Amino acid sequence: TFWNAGITFQHGGRLVARGTEIDSVKFERVNPTSGTFSGLEFMSPGAATGTLPPPPPTATSELMYVAIGEGTGDCADLGCATIATQNRHIVLIDRSSVRLSHSGAVHLAARGSSIAHSRIDTTLSTSYAALALGPATTADSVYVYGAGQAGVFIHGAIASLADTVRLRNVTIDSSKSVGLWAENGRIVGDSGSVVALRNAYPFRGYIDNFAVLAKRASEQVNFLGNVQDVAVIVGRSDRPFRGDLATGKVDTITVIPELPWEVENDVSFDTLTTFVPQPGARIGFWSAGMNFQRGAHLISRGTNAESIVFEKYSPTSGTFNGIHFQNAPGTAVDTSYVVNTIVRNVEGCKSGSLACAALSGDNRHVLMLDSTRVDSASQAGVALAASGSRISRSIIHRA
Repeated sequence: TFWNAGITFQHGGRLVARGTEIDSVKFERVNPTSGTFSGLEFMSPGAATGTLPPPPPTATSELMYVAIGEGTGDCADLGCATIATQNRHIVLIDRSSVRLSHSGAVHLAARGSSIAHSRIDTTLSTSYAALALGPATTADSVYVYGAGQAGVFIHGAIASLADTVRLRNVTIDSSKSVGLWAENGRIVGDSGSVVALRNAYPFRGYIDNFAVLAKRASEQVNFLGNVQDVAVIVGRSDRPFRGDLATGKVDTITVIPELPWEVENDVSFDTLTTFVPQPGARIGFWSAGMNFQRGAHLISRGTNAESIVFEKYSPTSGTFNGIHFQNAPGTAVDTSYVVNTIVRNVEGCKSGSLACAALSGDNRHVLMLDSTRVDSASQAGVALAASGSRISRSIIHRA
């Protein structure tokens, strides 16, 4: 127990705390009026930097059947948390709980760190995520409840292929902000079974991270039941949705009506991908547009009763910059379909082979439009450049 104190593990010092299912190891304040318990800080051993060879030293600490309560938080590489770590101190947490943290709860910065079969219950800070995961870390069978800010935050370099995080059987419940914030590192492809409910909203991050967890309709249902059911998809040119280049397998992602998208910055669909929103789906744009490039294509087939809608997210959302259907590499010809679809409030445009338009095709990307309405476009409404393109039974209004 602690009275205005905590523990720091430094210069190679480490913790091995192994309780049992019926007799856990406890780290907590002496009593409710005892001052503070700052938490457990795991610092990198040795020098702060190293060269190859030899590699910089690491330390490993283990917590199994450990209960930690009411930590105010120490600050390390990923922010302030009850369990705060630096990037060369591996921490392995299993069958443990972290309760009522005043900052974040668990921040794992070192490659190889993990948290499994554990619960994070209530964080009070609006500045730090409850669970922050650095590159090459894993969360498996973890329940995150009552975060004061984001429930889970994915760290890592945006462009690094090695900065990956695995999430398996993770539930994020009742965060005051977003459930899962994945706008940095990469969630790897064997992740799955992530549930986000009763948060302010379920997801914010790059489209490739969203696709790993919820590209199918059956998976997107796991992101319903929040204060606002919306997926915020953040665009970046080096983080497109891309198929499996090694196998040549085409990958598909959808949008369900119950979980609309808010797109911020241009989002790109790249090699070996198809975007197939369901009838009734809504894709709203916040100073953003959409690109289909290097063989990617759109199949937007609504129905008479349930149109698919692409539009400016809200009256104050900046601009919707339109959709660009680019050519595939070489001499290949692509085809995209836009049927029973509404495209409206397009204040920007995309420059294709013919014109800057709300829907703009290049000369080898065939566009087939039927029963579609393009409304309130600041430039051209539709630009069909590829031979074989067609528009029928459609309306272009105020372009």
